Amino acid sequence: MNSMTRLHANCEAEIVGIVSINGVILEESRAAIPVMDHGFLYGDSIYETMRTYGRKTFLFDEHLRRLRHSARYLTLSLSFSDEDLHRLVEEAVKQVGDHRGELLIRMVVTRGVEDFGYGEDHFGKPNLVIIVKPLPAIPPQDYEQGITLVTVSVRRNAREALNPSAKTGNLLNPRLAFLEARRKGAHDGIMLNLSGKIAECTSSNIFFVTKGALRTPSVESGILGGTTRDFVLTLAREAGIPVHEETLDPSIIADCDECFITSTTRAIMPVREIDGRMIGTHGPGAVTKDLQHRFSEKVRNLYPVATL
Repeated sequence: MNSMTRLHANCEAEIVGIVSINGVILEESRAAIPVMDHGFLYGDSIYETMRTYGRKTFLFDEHLRRLRHSARYLTLSLSFSDEDLHRLVEEAVKQVGDHRGELLIRMVVTRGVEDFGYGEDHFGKPNLVIIVKPLPAIPPQDYEQGITLVTVSVRRNAREALNPSAKTGNLLNPRLAFLEARRKGAHDGIMLNLSGKIAECTSSNIFFVTKGALRTPSVESGILGGTTRDFVLTLAREAGIPVHEETLDPSIIADCDECFITSTTRAIMPVREIDGRMIGTHGPGAVTKDLQHRFSEKVRNLYPVATL
């Protein structure tokens, strides 16, 4: 079991999920918001998904910066401070109790309760929901052997329509792409933008390695700039690995030596096959392994009590 596999191991005990709604903490089964909340009716909400290492929230400040970016995009007024959010998350985490595993944290801010329609004259106060659950276990073989991807027919939203850089509760676009990928027998799908260039996977960013250089779609390609993506780009630059954020043609799939995806829950996940084509040799390639190791070491330094 390598360090990345150990890093994402979870405890076997069943832990009850905790939900904080505007600061009121409830068990998951008892939590609810009004059906007239526009986050439910129209997907008019924003969210961030975070995780813990050693029960400490990973890249918390970076997630909050993106949450506020998403709020500005939706012209959604946030009345709480970063300190308020940090305190509310910590309170919810403490309610889960002591256990050996790590936690998944999802923070959602909805537009609030109002009648049908798009008007904004009488919106109530936005609802803040914080969900804390055990981090889902990832099969060790995924890190050791890699996962499979397929290019899907569902295109990524155009930036001029619904900008992917804002993390909103309207997730039908990647959801439909994910369902198509699973129907085709893959773990996840690669989404192209309207120009036919590679954008991202349905809930992760994608990286390719060619001749020792790291290549990933630029923000201008129509992606959500992931916090883990940025973390990995920093690690690569610190390691002296050439980094290119650029427009990528799907032809890179046939030319690349390695491929991996990044996300909050999966960190650096190697890819072994795309569209039926094997990528590199069996298991993660040299650059992927190096970055996995650097990721684990950085987490160990930041969170010494994390289970590695």
